[in-house]
Amino acid sequence: MEIRNSKGVWVPNKIIKSEDIFGIENFATDIKKNRLTDYRITGLDDGDLLIFNREYLLIHMSTQPEILQFILDKTANALVDITYIHRYSQSSLAYKLLFEISRLMTDLNLPIHDHIVTFPKYITITFLAGYLRSSRNRILEEIVKLENQGVFISRKPLIVDLQKVKQVCLARQYE
Repeated sequence: MEIRNSKGVWVPNKIIKSEDIFGIENFATDIKKNRLTDYRITGLDDGDLLIFNREYLLIHMSTQPEILQFILDKTANALVDITYIHRYSQSSLAYKLLFEISRLMTDLNLPIHDHIVTFPKYITITFLAGYLRSSRNRILEEIVKLENQGVFISRKPLIVDLQKVKQVCLARQYE
């Protein structure tokens, strides 16, 4: 995908994957830049160069509603993703820790016995620090706070009480 810069020169902006729809994700997620009015798509198809200019795309969007609907769907999905990313980035480390613990539990398909989950040995404080892009000390501080609330039963191996996780999350929701 190319855009016209302030000097009027076409410059590459993004490599578009086959499942992308004209870089719409880039338009929706690039908040810092002004909205693009001039753009063109260049691609290779069996060695042939394909160029879609803005007017061509807009004409086809107006004459073929399924293209417009597809682009609107992709835009809506991108906006939902932006909202999620923003909300997650504004969350406390404790919330992120609990959220990622629950995702890890689901992704690893860990067994649950009486609302207690035991994580594999490699899920350590150091692992969680890297996973959450935080320092080991900050993760340890949050785990100690959550241990005092009964959420974490053990650190080695990491053992979590899911009922306490639910209580803590509900309590924080109303703060």
